[in-house]
Amino acid sequence: MNKSFTLEKLFASFPGGICVPRIQRGYVQGREDGKGKSIRAEFVPVLVKAVFGNSPLSLDFLYGVADGTEEKRRLLPLDGQQRLTTLALLAWLCGKWRKEWRFDYESRRVPQLFMKGLLGDAPPTKGKPTDAVRASSWFLPDWESDPSVAGMLRMLNALDENIGSRDRMKANLGNVTFLLHGIVGTGDTFDHIFRKMNARGKELSPWENMKAVLDKHLDKSLPKEMAEDWRDKIDGGWAECIWKGVGGNIVKLDNALEKIVRMAYARVAGLDKQDETLWQMDDKLSSEDEDILSKSAISDFFKFSAAYFNALSKIAGCWSEDRTKNALWGTTDDETGSTDAVVDFWEWLSNGHDASLSDILRISFLAEESHCTDDSRRRRILLNLLDASSIEDKCEGALKAGLDFLAAKLDLDGLKARKAGYSPAQLADEKRKWKLNADRVVKFEQNDLVYCGSLRFIGWSDFVDEADVQARLEKVKAAIDADWIGVFCKILARLERGDENELKSRVAIPYSNLRRWGEHVLSTNQVIKAIAEMETGIPEPEWPDWLQHFKQLAQEERLGNNYGLRAFDGWTYVVADVSRSRYSIRLDYNAKEKENRKLLDGEIIYYETDDKRWLPRAAKICDTGYDVWDASWYETTNPQPVPLVTNDTK
Repeated sequence: MNKSFTLEKLFASFPGGICVPRIQRGYVQGREDGKGKSIRAEFVPVLVKAVFGNSPLSLDFLYGVADGTEEKRRLLPLDGQQRLTTLALLAWLCGKWRKEWRFDYESRRVPQLFMKGLLGDAPPTKGKPTDAVRASSWFLPDWESDPSVAGMLRMLNALDENIGSRDRMKANLGNVTFLLHGIVGTGDTFDHIFRKMNARGKELSPWENMKAVLDKHLDKSLPKEMAEDWRDKIDGGWAECIWKGVGGNIVKLDNALEKIVRMAYARVAGLDKQDETLWQMDDKLSSEDEDILSKSAISDFFKFSAAYFNALSKIAGCWSEDRTKNALWGTTDDETGSTDAVVDFWEWLSNGHDASLSDILRISFLAEESHCTDDSRRRRILLNLLDASSIEDKCEGALKAGLDFLAAKLDLDGLKARKAGYSPAQLADEKRKWKLNADRVVKFEQNDLVYCGSLRFIGWSDFVDEADVQARLEKVKAAIDADWIGVFCKILARLERGDENELKSRVAIPYSNLRRWGEHVLSTNQVIKAIAEMETGIPEPEWPDWLQHFKQLAQEERLGNNYGLRAFDGWTYVVADVSRSRYSIRLDYNAKEKENRKLLDGEIIYYETDDKRWLPRAAKICDTGYDVWDASWYETTNPQPVPLVTNDTK
């Protein structure tokens, strides 16, 4: 069973009605938590717009068991009962509910009685619908303490507010459709499948919903043969490639499929649109307004998605941040040809997190077809530039300029002239290397001293030839062996050239060098001592509290592989990066803060970080609750507890 249904057709096919079984959870779309508020703010307007407009809306896949004989057959929804309940509430509110339709809510006794009373009554013609419901003879005030009933009342108000002054008799429920995946069985069949799903700890994937949205836009956006090819591959070769990469993990497979589609959508809708909900994406893809999303942009969306899917294996081999394992350079880990880069890529692709703006550019450059004779060199340069640059609000310009460079429509001077947000210093470095032999440049960039392809630390003057570069690298290595602290400080100063004031105030010690040098050249203790000499110039017993705290975190291995220091408003922060889950930790302001820190859960003050500025946004307050911004936190040793601050923190 795999057909498209309206609400009317659904009840015609299931004369016994819809029954939410006891084993199912209650109604959650009307709850006051973040997810419930998001649904009412985003899904309800789209649903109301579809019912009172001319644009059809697919509520995607329903999964269920068909139970009973043909005359009394009913639908037991495995997944979709939330959407069905919301649609039932809308149908009742608009006077479109039919008495012969049955909607049993067996999952909870109180919601069952509420739905029976509601759907058997006439909707109000004026005033708030919930006021009329509460005044009804069948309604019991105690029911409002039930979360599902309270949520349904809340949803009725949200639907009513969105309908506003529209003529409710003109509502067209036929504009809302479902795709039904079902099997014939019994209540026992339902219980068996439902328990098996929950025993696996897995909710039905949102990827199926997204795929349904894409499916309805394929035929009007692509030629028939291309649309059919897409449908075959999305369930065939593309999915199979990812399936192998993620080790046969179904959750990771769905995460990866969704991430690729969202990256392609962001590329055509604006690179800041990746966080749009499924309903927002569907609304824009359905829009006839060319100013919102043109027909050519929708066609490009599918084209870019296909390009990313088709290039998955190549992209995986070129993804690693570790340039010694970048497959563009032909370096593999064993005779089978596998690389750590492949493992890293599949983990990144399937982790369930949004791609960064830089990652969207990276995957676009790696998936792009190029027929230049120096294709590999140009791709490598673009990867170096992405790692050295903070593109931020110039992403679309950076994408266009990068693609033109990859197609040999621009040289490095032309790329610089575009002012697309790429690091001028790294562009200058790439220009110095351009005249050198490409294979030798690869070898230089694989040197343990080199981070992300940058040779700036061995001097800013032009390179004479390959021998000159080799001699400079050897000179730096010899200097490190003789005076590693001095060389470390000089290299930091050189990389931050022109930012002496920031360097002195500890604002911008480059995390890239702390990471690279900590892993490949210096031990953690050596890095800390180098920072101490550069920052304070005093012996360890007199180190400031923030540095003592930093050393403690390093010794306890709480920093991950990527870490760096930032200063803001008198405090110093360590920005940590564990598998790209970035957060920051505030280091001790003084000895009193160090003592008070023990009052907090885990003894660490965590902060979210702003992607643009890497500065703290909000403290994570422990169960007791202290205001860590208040002066008493670092001026006394007995700060007073305060009411908990509720905010989204990391």
